[in-house]
Amino acid sequence: MKLVSIVEGVGEPEAMRILLPRVLAHLGFSSIDTNQILKASGRGELTRSGGVEKYIKLAILEHNADCILILIDADDDCPGSKAPAFGRRIHRANPTVPIAVVCPKRMYEAWLLASMDDIAGKQLQGNSPGIRRGIRYSGNPEEERDPKKWLDDAIRRSHPGKKKKYRATRDMKSMTEHLSVTRTMSRSRSFKRLLAGLESLVKDATRGISRVTPV
Repeated sequence: MKLVSIVEGVGEPEAMRILLPRVLAHLGFSSIDTNQILKASGRGELTRSGGVEKYIKLAILEHNADCILILIDADDDCPGSKAPAFGRRIHRANPTVPIAVVCPKRMYEAWLLASMDDIAGKQLQGNSPGIRRGIRYSGNPEEERDPKKWLDDAIRRSHPGKKKKYRATRDMKSMTEHLSVTRTMSRSRSFKRLLAGLESLVKDATRGISRVTPV
């Protein structure tokens, strides 16, 4: 089975290639190809007229998708209303494969905050500066106004006197490698929606049901 993802952010393709197999394994699914990820040029390219529809057609016709995951940041919107509204728009296009829309509350980085106890203190790959052990995120990650700024500040506190900052293209993948699916699920409703969306995608694709969730 081939699951094609459509994302908006520059760091998300590599991070999702790490995250998706782990989440699917947590759900008990195996032998699912999640490597094909289509990156839009920002949220606006997906939300404009015909935008997401173009990527869905590309995923089906050129990449032979059996099912499609669309990951689009909620930003200041409520994921509980944004995802269904986007789902209804996609449903009107009559897609021929199952599609799930998932909106991280604020942005993907909020999921990293939810698992900060697992990320802090770890040796990150490449040139990622990392966050020192003992730095914790005790708030509600879904209410954090700017998760990227929080990560910026945490990296600077971890490396005093050095000009270090968070960079999605470098750090999102490295931090995702240490993300705990269980802990993030317990602290983030939008991450739980990711699991629910993936579960429905696999089951619907197996049964040949071409529905869009949520609507």
